[in-house]
Amino acid sequence: MSDADLYPRPTREQIAAKIRGVLPGAEPKPEPSEPTDYLTNFGTHLRARMRALGWDQAQLQSRAGIGVHIAARAINGTGCDIGVAGKIAALVGISLTAMISSYRCGTCHGEPPAGYACLECGTETRPS
Repeated sequence: MSDADLYPRPTREQIAAKIRGVLPGAEPKPEPSEPTDYLTNFGTHLRARMRALGWDQAQLQSRAGIGVHIAARAINGTGCDIGVAGKIAALVGISLTAMISSYRCGTCHGEPPAGYACLECGTETRPS
């Protein structure tokens, strides 16, 4: 008897259910269509723009003149002072108003092919 027989691999759906906290047979929670959190939107726009510019966190820090923790919080969308956000927005060439609006991926437009994840925005669809 092999390890694969004793410990079967969970399916993709089982893993996703555990991550979302949905138990089998339970009604799934409706997923929000768009994030309404301005910090999350800012972080998403910032990460996409940094990928387009070929920057990493260290380059953002040095160009913006900000510390490690401030840059990390801005990139992750967990917190950022409005003054720093404006400075970063001007640095990456996007208005602050655009950076806090909802993000729409230019590669997949929010709808990658079924069963694939977009490498640009991370959106994933399930196979039909």
